[in-house]
Amino acid sequence: RHPVMVLLNSAISNLLGGVSQQADSLRGVSSCEVQTNAYPSPVSGLVKRPAAQFMTDALGDYFTGDKTTNAASHIINRDSEERYLVVISNNDVSSDEDVAPLAVWDLVNNVSVPVFFDLRVHTYLNAGNANDTFRFATAGDVTFICNKSRPIRAETDLTDVQDGLGLVHVRQGAYDTKYNITIDGTTVTHETHKTAENA
Repeated sequence: RHPVMVLLNSAISNLLGGVSQQADSLRGVSSCEVQTNAYPSPVSGLVKRPAAQFMTDALGDYFTGDKTTNAASHIINRDSEERYLVVISNNDVSSDEDVAPLAVWDLVNNVSVPVFFDLRVHTYLNAGNANDTFRFATAGDVTFICNKSRPIRAETDLTDVQDGLGLVHVRQGAYDTKYNITIDGTTVTHETHKTAENA
């Protein structure tokens, strides 16, 4: 006996489903298993992948030698006018306290950005393999850098003890209203203004 080859004839609305790792029986008709040098566009359909666009040579000779493979990088995409590239490489960590242990580039203006740092970051940003050690997270205007090889510990400098302080939260307030809060016989008054501009 010989296997029977079945010819399937059906219409495919588009080829915009992209690459899917599902089994053939579950994969959508508009998806594919492999897509090489192609870009699915809702406007133009399946088109050839756009070529790479050269952006800057501001990095100069920075990514040479070990820095091409042993570096941790993070892009800070603040908005269309502010985009930065942060890079930590083992070659950046120097015993010279005047040398920044990381580098930052302005990707919009194609220039290097000065880095101001605390002297303690020299030891924190020193790792055998920067790519595997450091993780980044940006929230608003702050970027956090985590060294996974360092144990978490508290600072030795403590803030002053704050005695007799409390926080009062008003879930919904109103304009031109006086609020009184009394605790242990002491009353504190706060009065809101008549307009939102002066609140």
